[in-house]
Amino acid sequence: MRPIHILRSQLAADGLSQVKTVNVFNASDVSADGIEGNRMYKRDGTYYILDDHPGDTTYIWKGTSLEPAWEWNHNPDTTRYTVNNGLTLSTATVTSDLYAARNTLTHRIHGEFPVGTVAIDFTKMADGDFFGLAAFRDRSASIGVFRNGSSYSLQVVHNMTQDESTWATTSNGTVVATANISGKKVWLRVSLDARASGTKAADFCYSTNGKTFMKLGPSYTMWTNWAYFMGYRFGIFNYATKALGGSIFISSFTSS
Repeated sequence: MRPIHILRSQLAADGLSQVKTVNVFNASDVSADGIEGNRMYKRDGTYYILDDHPGDTTYIWKGTSLEPAWEWNHNPDTTRYTVNNGLTLSTATVTSDLYAARNTLTHRIHGEFPVGTVAIDFTKMADGDFFGLAAFRDRSASIGVFRNGSSYSLQVVHNMTQDESTWATTSNGTVVATANISGKKVWLRVSLDARASGTKAADFCYSTNGKTFMKLGPSYTMWTNWAYFMGYRFGIFNYATKALGGSIFISSFTSS
């Protein structure tokens, strides 16, 4: 659990005991529920206490390259994506296995209650394609859009799982909720309780206008075993279950 106060202590001359303690800052002073961490410096007789806050960031890919904060889940097929005032992810693998799908793009989560939101145009999605946003590690859950013929449906999938010793996929997960979707643009959101003492819940929402979000499906309880040492990341994926040829266009991703 994060601290909610910052206390400054004065030590005795021998440095072995405290002679005075003062409360200098409260998380509630800035309408926060906790404090990530802090450092104290003394300069010209004045003490400065610097507190950390994970930055809220929106990527809109105005250029032609990915920022260093982004990681592929394994070696990408560089012919199947382009960055040019947005990110185009073409399907690179025919599979039903998230872990076998190439070109899943991941981003670190920040803070105790990280939220990832991605805006996706799926006008060029092909029949059998499945794209979405995942809480990604060796046990994953996701929200995405699946195309079956001329029908498009939102799906929440829980428990895509890898074996912790061989990393072989042992489950492609279970669809726990669906919803119809109209139009060809969607905002997908994953909200996590990443506190060490928290619920470990991952919640999945979607929007068709980027403003009003609706939760879909039950919460997923994140897995916290030690074997997958990186922990959870946000993962943007797009793979084919029938044939290659489709693509999605990602205009923005917000980490908050």
